[in-house]
Amino acid sequence: MTGSGIRVLAPAVVAFLAIAPVAGGCGSDDTTSPGTAVETTAEPPGTEPPATDPPTTDPPATDPPTTEPPATTPPATDPPATEPPATTPPATDPPATDPPAASTLVNVYWAWEVQNTGTATAERMGAGARTVPGETPVRNALEALFAGTNSIEDDIGMLSVVPAGTRVLGIAVDGTTATVDLSGEFENSLGGTLAETVQLAQVVFTVTQFDGFDRVKFNIDGEPRDEILSHGVIVGDGLTRDDFDNVRALIMIEGPYPGQEVGNPLVVRGESSTFEATIQWTLTTGGGDGLIVAEGFATSGGSLGTFLPFEFEIDLTEYPSTYLPGPGSIILYESSPEDGSQTWIVEIPIVLPTL
Repeated sequence: MTGSGIRVLAPAVVAFLAIAPVAGGCGSDDTTSPGTAVETTAEPPGTEPPATDPPTTDPPATDPPTTEPPATTPPATDPPATEPPATTPPATDPPATDPPAASTLVNVYWAWEVQNTGTATAERMGAGARTVPGETPVRNALEALFAGTNSIEDDIGMLSVVPAGTRVLGIAVDGTTATVDLSGEFENSLGGTLAETVQLAQVVFTVTQFDGFDRVKFNIDGEPRDEILSHGVIVGDGLTRDDFDNVRALIMIEGPYPGQEVGNPLVVRGESSTFEATIQWTLTTGGGDGLIVAEGFATSGGSLGTFLPFEFEIDLTEYPSTYLPGPGSIILYESSPEDGSQTWIVEIPIVLPTL
Protein backbone atom coordinates (compact mmCIF):
# COMPACT_ATOMS: atom_id res chain seq x y z
CA MET A 1 0.00 0.00 0.00
CA THR A 2 1.39 3.42 -0.85
CA GLY A 3 0.63 6.92 0.27
CA SER A 4 -1.24 6.22 3.52
CA GLY A 5 1.46 4.89 5.75
CA ILE A 6 -0.77 1.89 6.50
CA ARG A 7 0.99 -1.40 6.58
CA VAL A 8 -1.08 -4.39 7.66
CA LEU A 9 0.99 -7.32 8.64
CA ALA A 10 0.15 -10.83 7.59
CA PRO A 11 -2.01 -12.36 10.35
CA ALA A 12 -0.05 -14.33 12.86
CA VAL A 13 -1.12 -17.53 14.54
CA VAL A 14 -3.41 -16.55 17.44
CA ALA A 15 -1.24 -16.75 20.51
CA PHE A 16 -3.91 -17.58 23.01
CA LEU A 17 -4.63 -21.02 21.50
CA ALA A 18 -3.14 -23.87 23.42
CA ILE A 19 -3.69 -26.25 20.51
CA ALA A 20 -4.20 -26.02 16.77
CA PRO A 21 -7.81 -24.83 16.11
CA VAL A 22 -10.38 -27.14 14.69
CA ALA A 23 -13.33 -26.00 12.60
CA GLY A 24 -16.63 -27.00 14.18
CA GLY A 25 -18.69 -29.64 12.36
CA CYS A 26 -22.17 -30.72 11.75
CA GLY A 27 -26.10 -28.27 13.29
CA SER A 28 -54.23 -19.80 11.36
CA ASP A 29 -67.50 -19.75 4.81
CA ASP A 30 -106.44 -10.50 -2.60
CA THR A 31 -108.68 -11.98 -4.86
CA THR A 32 -111.25 -9.36 -5.17
CA SER A 33 -114.61 -10.69 -3.72
CA PRO A 34 -117.59 -10.15 -5.98
CA GLY A 35 -120.13 -7.47 -4.82
CA THR A 36 -123.44 -8.53 -3.13
CA ALA A 37 -126.58 -7.08 -4.85
CA VAL A 38 -129.54 -6.22 -2.49
CA GLU A 39 -133.06 -5.85 -4.07
CA THR A 40 -136.01 -4.11 -2.14
CA THR A 41 -139.88 -4.01 -2.82
CA ALA A 42 -141.72 -0.65 -2.63
CA GLU A 43 -144.31 -0.42 0.14
CA PRO A 44 -147.58 1.69 0.13
CA PRO A 45 -147.39 4.78 2.25
CA GLY A 46 -148.09 4.30 5.89
CA THR A 47 -147.84 0.57 5.70
CA GLU A 48 -144.86 -1.08 7.28
CA PRO A 49 -143.81 -4.44 6.10
CA PRO A 50 -144.28 -7.31 8.46
CA ALA A 51 -141.47 -7.45 10.85
CA THR A 52 -140.90 -11.04 10.03
CA ASP A 53 -140.46 -10.55 6.28
CA PRO A 54 -136.75 -10.11 5.64
CA PRO A 55 -135.59 -8.42 2.51
CA THR A 56 -135.11 -10.62 -0.46
CA THR A 57 -131.43 -11.10 -1.10
CA ASP A 58 -129.92 -12.36 -4.29
CA PRO A 59 -127.54 -15.26 -3.66
CA PRO A 60 -123.91 -14.58 -4.34
CA ALA A 61 -122.69 -15.21 -7.80
CA THR A 62 -121.44 -18.70 -8.22
CA ASP A 63 -118.96 -17.91 -10.96
CA PRO A 64 -115.46 -17.90 -9.44
CA PRO A 65 -113.43 -14.80 -9.94
CA THR A 66 -110.73 -14.87 -12.45
CA THR A 67 -107.42 -14.33 -10.74
CA GLU A 68 -104.21 -13.59 -12.65
CA PRO A 69 -100.90 -14.07 -11.03
CA PRO A 70 -98.65 -11.04 -10.74
CA ALA A 71 -96.77 -10.35 -13.90
CA THR A 72 -93.49 -10.89 -12.09
CA THR A 73 -94.18 -14.44 -10.92
CA PRO A 74 -92.14 -16.87 -13.03
CA PRO A 75 -93.80 -20.00 -14.36
CA ALA A 76 -93.86 -22.76 -11.79
CA THR A 77 -91.85 -24.96 -14.09
CA ASP A 78 -88.84 -22.62 -14.30
CA PRO A 79 -85.86 -24.07 -12.40
CA PRO A 80 -83.94 -21.89 -9.93
CA ALA A 81 -80.77 -20.23 -11.09
CA THR A 82 -77.77 -22.51 -10.69
CA GLU A 83 -74.82 -20.34 -11.85
CA PRO A 84 -72.27 -19.92 -9.11
CA PRO A 85 -70.96 -16.49 -8.16
CA ALA A 86 -68.27 -15.20 -10.47
CA THR A 87 -65.69 -15.27 -7.66
CA THR A 88 -66.11 -18.95 -6.86
CA PRO A 89 -63.12 -20.87 -8.28
CA PRO A 90 -63.68 -24.18 -10.02
CA ALA A 91 -63.59 -27.11 -7.65
CA THR A 92 -60.61 -28.52 -9.51
CA ASP A 93 -58.27 -25.57 -8.74
CA PRO A 94 -55.39 -26.68 -6.49
CA PRO A 95 -54.93 -24.87 -3.16
CA ALA A 96 -52.43 -22.04 -3.04
CA THR A 97 -49.02 -22.99 -1.69
CA ASP A 98 -46.65 -20.82 0.34
CA PRO A 99 -43.47 -19.74 -1.47
CA PRO A 100 -40.26 -21.22 -0.18
CA ALA A 101 -38.50 -19.28 2.56
CA ALA A 102 -35.97 -16.79 1.26
CA SER A 103 -32.31 -16.98 2.14
CA THR A 104 -30.66 -14.38 4.30
CA LEU A 105 -27.11 -13.20 4.87
CA VAL A 106 -25.90 -13.54 8.46
CA ASN A 107 -22.64 -12.89 10.23
CA VAL A 108 -20.48 -15.50 11.90
CA TYR A 109 -17.77 -14.50 14.35
CA TRP A 110 -14.19 -15.72 14.67
CA ALA A 111 -11.08 -15.26 16.70
CA TRP A 112 -8.74 -12.82 14.96
CA GLU A 113 -5.81 -10.53 15.54
CA VAL A 114 -6.11 -6.75 15.24
CA GLN A 115 -3.04 -4.72 14.29
CA ASN A 116 -1.53 -1.88 16.33
CA THR A 117 -3.59 -2.15 19.51
CA GLY A 118 -0.98 -0.43 21.62
CA THR A 119 -0.73 -1.97 25.06
CA ALA A 120 -3.99 -3.93 24.60
CA THR A 121 -3.89 -7.54 23.52
CA ALA A 122 -4.22 -8.18 19.78
CA GLU A 123 -6.54 -11.18 20.12
CA ARG A 124 -10.00 -9.84 19.23
CA MET A 125 -13.23 -10.79 17.45
CA GLY A 126 -13.64 -10.63 13.66
CA ALA A 127 -16.66 -11.30 11.43
CA GLY A 128 -17.36 -13.35 8.34
CA ALA A 129 -20.73 -14.03 6.69
CA ARG A 130 -22.81 -16.91 5.37
CA THR A 131 -26.03 -17.20 3.32
CA VAL A 132 -28.52 -19.42 5.19
CA PRO A 133 -32.22 -20.37 4.86
CA GLY A 134 -34.34 -17.58 6.30
CA GLU A 135 -37.05 -19.45 8.24
CA THR A 136 -34.90 -20.02 11.37
CA PRO A 137 -32.00 -17.58 10.98
CA VAL A 138 -30.64 -17.75 14.54
CA ARG A 139 -30.31 -21.52 14.54
CA ASN A 140 -28.99 -21.54 10.98
CA ALA A 141 -26.39 -18.90 11.83
CA LEU A 142 -25.14 -20.99 14.75
CA GLU A 143 -24.95 -24.09 12.59
CA ALA A 144 -22.94 -22.12 10.02
CA LEU A 145 -20.64 -20.96 12.81
CA PHE A 146 -20.07 -24.50 14.03
CA ALA A 147 -19.18 -25.58 10.49
CA GLY A 148 -16.04 -23.48 10.75
CA THR A 149 -14.11 -20.94 8.70
CA ASN A 150 -13.73 -20.88 4.91
CA SER A 151 -10.51 -20.64 2.95
CA ILE A 152 -10.54 -16.84 2.61
CA GLU A 153 -11.04 -16.41 6.36
CA ASP A 154 -8.23 -18.89 6.93
CA ASP A 155 -5.94 -16.87 4.67
CA ILE A 156 -6.36 -13.70 6.76
CA GLY A 157 -5.89 -15.49 10.05
CA MET A 158 -9.46 -15.92 11.26
CA LEU A 159 -10.17 -19.13 13.15
CA SER A 160 -12.75 -20.83 15.37
CA VAL A 161 -12.15 -22.13 18.87
CA VAL A 162 -15.55 -23.86 19.10
CA PRO A 163 -14.84 -27.59 19.59
CA ALA A 164 -15.44 -29.90 16.67
CA GLY A 165 -18.76 -31.75 16.68
CA THR A 166 -20.75 -29.05 18.55
CA ARG A 167 -24.41 -29.12 17.52
CA VAL A 168 -27.49 -26.94 18.14
CA LEU A 169 -30.08 -28.97 20.07
CA GLY A 170 -32.63 -26.18 20.56
CA ILE A 171 -33.21 -22.47 21.12
CA ALA A 172 -35.69 -21.03 23.66
CA VAL A 173 -36.69 -17.36 23.77
CA ASP A 174 -37.70 -15.35 26.84
CA GLY A 175 -38.05 -11.66 26.02
CA THR A 176 -34.68 -10.51 24.71
CA THR A 177 -32.83 -13.55 26.08
CA ALA A 178 -32.09 -16.59 23.95
CA THR A 179 -31.20 -19.85 25.68
CA VAL A 180 -29.14 -22.02 23.36
CA ASP A 181 -29.03 -25.74 24.03
CA LEU A 182 -25.76 -27.13 22.71
CA SER A 183 -24.42 -30.65 22.56
CA GLY A 184 -21.85 -31.83 25.06
CA GLU A 185 -18.99 -31.38 22.59
CA PHE A 186 -19.12 -27.65 23.31
CA GLU A 187 -17.39 -28.31 26.63
CA ASN A 188 -14.44 -30.07 25.03
CA SER A 189 -12.39 -26.88 24.92
CA LEU A 190 -8.67 -27.38 25.50
CA GLY A 191 -7.52 -23.78 25.48
CA GLY A 192 -6.95 -21.41 28.38
CA THR A 193 -9.16 -18.71 29.84
CA LEU A 194 -8.75 -16.41 26.83
CA ALA A 195 -9.61 -19.16 24.37
CA GLU A 196 -12.75 -20.12 26.35
CA THR A 197 -13.76 -16.45 26.48
CA VAL A 198 -13.53 -16.24 22.69
CA GLN A 199 -15.41 -19.55 22.38
CA LEU A 200 -18.37 -18.13 24.32
CA ALA A 201 -18.09 -14.78 22.51
CA GLN A 202 -18.41 -16.53 19.13
CA VAL A 203 -21.86 -17.82 20.17
CA VAL A 204 -23.00 -14.63 21.93
CA PHE A 205 -21.99 -12.32 19.06
CA THR A 206 -23.65 -14.61 16.48
CA VAL A 207 -26.98 -14.66 18.38
CA THR A 208 -27.06 -10.97 19.36
CA GLN A 209 -26.61 -9.73 15.79
CA PHE A 210 -30.37 -10.32 15.40
CA ASP A 211 -32.86 -7.62 16.44
CA GLY A 212 -34.65 -8.49 19.68
CA PHE A 213 -31.79 -10.43 21.29
CA ASP A 214 -29.24 -8.91 23.61
CA ARG A 215 -28.20 -11.76 25.90
CA VAL A 216 -27.57 -15.48 25.77
CA LYS A 217 -27.91 -18.31 28.30
CA PHE A 218 -26.50 -21.79 27.83
CA ASN A 219 -27.82 -25.33 28.25
CA ILE A 220 -25.61 -28.33 27.62
CA ASP A 221 -27.48 -31.48 26.54
CA GLY A 222 -30.67 -29.94 27.97
CA GLU A 223 -29.17 -29.02 31.35
CA PRO A 224 -28.99 -25.32 32.31
CA ARG A 225 -25.53 -24.05 33.15
CA ASP A 226 -24.84 -21.17 35.48
CA GLU A 227 -21.12 -21.86 35.28
CA ILE A 228 -19.77 -23.09 31.98
CA LEU A 229 -16.56 -24.51 30.54
CA SER A 230 -13.55 -25.59 32.51
CA HIS A 231 -12.75 -22.15 33.86
CA GLY A 232 -16.24 -21.66 35.29
CA VAL A 233 -17.45 -18.60 33.37
CA ILE A 234 -20.55 -17.32 35.21
CA VAL A 235 -23.56 -17.12 32.89
CA GLY A 236 -26.08 -15.71 35.43
CA ASP A 237 -28.94 -13.84 33.73
CA GLY A 238 -27.19 -14.27 30.41
CA LEU A 239 -24.07 -13.03 28.67
CA THR A 240 -24.09 -9.93 26.45
CA ARG A 241 -21.49 -8.45 24.11
CA ASP A 242 -20.49 -6.09 26.91
CA ASP A 243 -19.20 -9.09 28.86
CA PHE A 244 -16.44 -9.54 26.29
CA ASP A 245 -14.64 -6.20 26.30
CA ASN A 246 -11.27 -7.94 26.61
CA VAL A 247 -11.76 -9.61 23.19
CA ARG A 248 -13.90 -6.95 21.52
CA ALA A 249 -12.15 -4.88 18.85
CA LEU A 250 -12.63 -1.11 18.97
CA ILE A 251 -13.60 -1.41 15.30
CA MET A 252 -15.21 -4.54 13.90
CA ILE A 253 -16.27 -4.75 10.24
CA GLU A 254 -19.43 -6.84 9.78
CA GLY A 255 -19.91 -5.87 6.14
CA PRO A 256 -18.44 -6.26 3.62
CA TYR A 257 -17.28 -9.73 4.57
CA PRO A 258 -13.97 -11.29 3.54
CA GLY A 259 -13.87 -12.04 -0.20
CA GLN A 260 -17.21 -10.33 -0.97
CA GLU A 261 -17.82 -9.02 -4.49
CA VAL A 262 -19.14 -5.59 -3.57
CA GLY A 263 -21.31 -3.11 -5.48
CA ASN A 264 -21.47 0.64 -5.81
CA PRO A 265 -21.84 2.39 -3.49
CA LEU A 266 -19.70 0.32 -1.20
CA VAL A 267 -21.56 0.03 2.12
CA VAL A 268 -19.36 -0.45 5.17
CA ARG A 269 -20.95 -1.36 8.51
CA GLY A 270 -20.09 -2.81 11.88
CA GLU A 271 -19.68 -1.68 15.48
CA SER A 272 -17.12 0.58 17.08
CA SER A 273 -16.01 2.62 20.06
CA THR A 274 -13.40 5.10 18.84
CA PHE A 275 -12.09 8.50 19.88
CA GLU A 276 -14.87 11.06 19.24
CA ALA A 277 -16.75 8.32 17.32
CA THR A 278 -14.51 8.91 14.31
CA ILE A 279 -13.47 6.09 12.00
CA GLN A 280 -10.75 6.59 9.41
CA TRP A 281 -10.95 4.54 6.22
CA THR A 282 -8.77 3.66 3.26
CA LEU A 283 -9.83 1.85 0.08
CA THR A 284 -7.18 0.04 -1.90
CA THR A 285 -7.08 -1.83 -5.18
CA GLY A 286 -4.54 -3.81 -7.13
CA GLY A 287 -4.59 -6.87 -4.92
CA GLY A 288 -1.27 -7.30 -3.14
CA ASP A 289 0.09 -4.01 -4.51
CA GLY A 290 -2.27 -2.12 -2.19
CA LEU A 291 -2.70 0.97 -4.39
CA ILE A 292 -4.79 3.59 -2.62
CA VAL A 293 -8.07 4.45 -4.36
CA ALA A 294 -9.40 6.86 -1.76
CA GLU A 295 -9.24 7.84 1.90
CA GLY A 296 -11.71 9.51 4.25
CA PHE A 297 -13.44 9.32 7.59
CA ALA A 298 -16.90 8.68 9.08
CA THR A 299 -18.38 9.94 12.32
CA SER A 300 -20.67 7.20 13.51
CA GLY A 301 -20.57 4.38 15.99
CA GLY A 302 -19.76 4.72 19.67
CA SER A 303 -17.04 6.29 21.78
CA LEU A 304 -15.69 6.46 25.33
CA GLY A 305 -16.08 2.73 25.81
CA THR A 306 -19.64 2.57 24.48
CA PHE A 307 -20.06 0.35 21.43
CA LEU A 308 -22.64 1.38 18.82
CA PRO A 309 -23.34 0.32 15.22
CA PHE A 310 -21.85 2.34 12.37
CA GLU A 311 -22.61 2.44 8.65
CA PHE A 312 -21.35 4.63 5.83
CA GLU A 313 -21.09 4.53 2.02
CA ILE A 314 -18.28 5.11 -0.44
CA ASP A 315 -19.28 6.17 -3.98
CA LEU A 316 -16.71 4.48 -6.15
CA THR A 317 -17.51 6.68 -9.17
CA GLU A 318 -15.93 9.64 -7.36
CA TYR A 319 -12.45 8.24 -7.94
CA PRO A 320 -12.08 7.63 -11.71
CA SER A 321 -8.37 8.34 -11.88
CA THR A 322 -7.34 5.84 -9.20
CA TYR A 323 -10.08 3.22 -9.34
CA LEU A 324 -9.44 -0.27 -10.65
CA PRO A 325 -11.91 -3.18 -10.48
CA GLY A 326 -10.83 -6.48 -9.05
CA PRO A 327 -9.14 -7.50 -5.80
CA GLY A 328 -8.88 -4.77 -3.20
CA SER A 329 -9.49 -4.10 0.46
CA ILE A 330 -11.29 -1.83 2.89
CA ILE A 331 -9.19 -0.74 5.85
CA LEU A 332 -10.58 0.94 8.98
CA TYR A 333 -8.60 2.37 11.87
CA GLU A 334 -8.59 4.88 14.70
CA SER A 335 -6.28 7.87 14.82
CA SER A 336 -4.61 7.82 18.18
CA PRO A 337 -5.69 10.75 20.39
CA GLU A 338 -2.14 10.86 21.70
CA ASP A 339 0.00 11.08 18.61
CA GLY A 340 -2.32 10.62 15.59
CA SER A 341 -0.87 7.24 14.71
CA GLN A 342 -2.98 4.55 13.12
CA THR A 343 -4.31 2.13 15.73
CA TRP A 344 -6.81 -0.73 15.87
CA ILE A 345 -6.34 -1.46 12.18
CA VAL A 346 -8.73 -3.95 10.55
CA GLU A 347 -8.48 -4.91 6.89
CA ILE A 348 -11.02 -6.95 4.90
CA PRO A 349 -10.18 -8.22 1.39
CA ILE A 350 -12.93 -7.58 -1.15
CA VAL A 351 -13.54 -7.68 -4.91
CA LEU A 352 -14.33 -4.29 -6.47
CA PRO A 353 -16.90 -4.12 -9.30
CA THR A 354 -16.51 -2.94 -12.87
CA LEU A 355 -18.24 0.45 -13.03
